[in-house]
Amino acid sequence: MASKKSWNIQKFKEKCKLLLKNKKIEDIIIFGSAVKGKEQPKDVDICLIGEEITRDLIQEIEKKLKGEMEVHITKTKYKNLFEDVSLWKTLLHEGFSVKKQKYLAELFEMQAFFLFTYSLQNLIITKKQIFSHALQGTKTNEGILKLCKGEKIGRNAILVPEEKAEELRAFLETWNVIYSIKRVLM
Repeated sequence: MASKKSWNIQKFKEKCKLLLKNKKIEDIIIFGSAVKGKEQPKDVDICLIGEEITRDLIQEIEKKLKGEMEVHITKTKYKNLFEDVSLWKTLLHEGFSVKKQKYLAELFEMQAFFLFTYSLQNLIITKKQIFSHALQGTKTNEGILKLCKGEKIGRNAILVPEEKAEELRAFLETWNVIYSIKRVLM
């Protein structure tokens, strides 16, 4: 039986770092599920930042990054901050700068979080109690809240660091809990 090869984000970051030798590329921002803590992302999203990013350059980079994962490439310029608002919001919240080796939120002295609000209305009482123990832990076992470095900030509301969001999402989906998510920068 063939074992599933684990994707290595560090190796990918190193490959991207080598691409920064090209003077047309000011930075490469990695974002999406690959940097949000998903163990086996289906693809990796990158944004090339630069004034002279051409279609040929994008194709060249796609060839260099081709490997065990599909790469989606977008491009923008720093001066387009207010034209590409949706893209820049995503990059600010979850993007990792290959040039600076930090998350963009950190560079602005902020931290990216996800606010999960959830409802247990579809669970029976005994399942609600078991869910509570799995979430918050017991005297002998840590709960997912601690493992995800999360914080319960109100009734049925949890704040988790961006890089742990996928773990909490998977936990809630395992329990078939109805939930919603909002991005938060602090």
